[in-house]
Amino acid sequence: MKMQMPSDEQHLMVDSFRTFLRSEVAPIVRVFRDRPIPRESLREITQGIAEFGLPGASLAKEFGGMGLSAVTEAMLFEELCCVSVEIAACVMANLAVVAALAELPETRAHMRDRYLPDLLAGRSFAGFCASEADADADADGITARWDLDSFVIEGEEGGVFNGHLCDFLIARARLASGTFCHLLVDRSEHGYEARGVERPGVGRACGVRVALFGGRLPASQLFWEEDDHSGARVRLLEKLHAGSGLLAVGLMRVALEAFILASQDSSGGDRPLAAQPLVAARIAEMATRLEAARLLCVRAYSMMDAGVRSQMQASMAHWFASEMALEACRAVVLLQERPAPASALDVERLLREIIALPVTGCGSDFQKLLIAQELTGISAFAWPSVSCN
Repeated sequence: MKMQMPSDEQHLMVDSFRTFLRSEVAPIVRVFRDRPIPRESLREITQGIAEFGLPGASLAKEFGGMGLSAVTEAMLFEELCCVSVEIAACVMANLAVVAALAELPETRAHMRDRYLPDLLAGRSFAGFCASEADADADADGITARWDLDSFVIEGEEGGVFNGHLCDFLIARARLASGTFCHLLVDRSEHGYEARGVERPGVGRACGVRVALFGGRLPASQLFWEEDDHSGARVRLLEKLHAGSGLLAVGLMRVALEAFILASQDSSGGDRPLAAQPLVAARIAEMATRLEAARLLCVRAYSMMDAGVRSQMQASMAHWFASEMALEACRAVVLLQERPAPASALDVERLLREIIALPVTGCGSDFQKLLIAQELTGISAFAWPSVSCN
């Protein structure tokens, strides 16, 4: 695949967005450093972000998007990841659901017409079940039964991405026949309860369980039927995994920039750390891993632009970037031995966010099994079984 250099227009968009994030978003993030950003404050932030194209950058103009490339969208999203993974995880869920809504057939266009405008404007939050374990092996989960002219839906599902915030949820439900469908559940109309929301940062976004209590959904809330959801769901999860890779890339950038800044410090009178060969080598390693992780993410997004299935590449990006982000964090922790420069590093936050990264959509081992399945055509998920939670 030919590597294309960013255009002047892309650079201009990214620079403008970066300026907005630093002046308008970063101060709010610092205020709420040790606690979750309140829901309404987050809604104000996402409305400002939406003006720069997230989550509608790569959506076709006919649906209200900007019609840009997925790679441009990724460039914008990386900037957001550098400022706050909490906000980025929320926007990432909206990005995935926006694409899913746009793919709905005309027979279900009423859901697109109702929910897409508020998502694109940053006024609402979407959620979906990110669990990818073999659904047939699940003993629990959400069930739906047909009663007169509506679905009765109840049960509890884990691994719901953005479940603590979402105004509506794409829920996977087991039917009486044993097959599965996906239903759009509106929080205000149909009701559900989010559980396990006490985890901080990105772990809060993807470690939520949602419980439903026998609410009735009209047939018009059927999002994907059993025979037509697989391809669309794969594309949604491709967005999730590639975006999770960019979350890691953003944290790596923060770690590397802080490491370089601290290594240049010579206020103590000694030679700066950057003059030491081992430290200089560590900086080079971090920068190289960062570039490699970013290129894997860009490759996945480039394949999305080309309309090519990119599940394996997105999983590679997610797994590799998460592992490299952890390596970057370890390097920053080593710098803690020097008290003066270490004071400039937010090591605690980096550690918390990077450790939580592998659970966005499923852990690293799960990503490896997905990659191997794509390469061999043989599923290893049952040997042994793998959990996403």
